[in-house]
Amino acid sequence: MGRPLASQLRWVARRSRQMIAAEVSEAVIRWAAINGMLRRITRGHPARRQRHRTFIWP
Repeated sequence: MGRPLASQLRWVARRSRQMIAAEVSEAVIRWAAINGMLRRITRGHPARRQRHRTFIWP
């Protein structure tokens, strides 16, 4: 005999949440990549690295 019905329902709910979370995180990663590419295109020149700033105590 298989698992009890309550156990099967919990498994289905857990898998559904995992699939939704995976899809959402994939979409977030995709949008972040698109925004990075757009920023690079619209800037018109390569990004410049900022100089390292040290804080000097008075």
